[in-house]
Amino acid sequence: MKKDKIVLFIDGKEETFERDLAKKPLNLTDYTNAGYLTYASANFNKKEEIKPKDVDKYMEANIKFIVAYFQNQFTYDQCKNGLNPAFMNVLLPKLLEKVQGVVGGEESPKK
Repeated sequence: MKKDKIVLFIDGKEETFERDLAKKPLNLTDYTNAGYLTYASANFNKKEEIKPKDVDKYMEANIKFIVAYFQNQFTYDQCKNGLNPAFMNVLLPKLLEKVQGVVGGEESPKK
């Protein structure tokens, strides 16, 4: 089973956090959080005129998903202020797809 990792810049240094899916498998809470993010994304994408508050709401949903996915090992503010933007474009979509169960037909691990 794979470990997912995230690196945040906190208090002047890089810190790595991980979620070992063998020890903390995906669950209904993860799926629910993915649903909230998917809903926020759909609402954001259907806007004809995007305002700063729309961007804030969308980014808040993204950050809440990340914090929850990594089991609250860091705070919302630590994530918001220490996250590399590349994570949002590259790794976040992969985590979201994994939680939704669409990457390579993967299923949640059986206990």
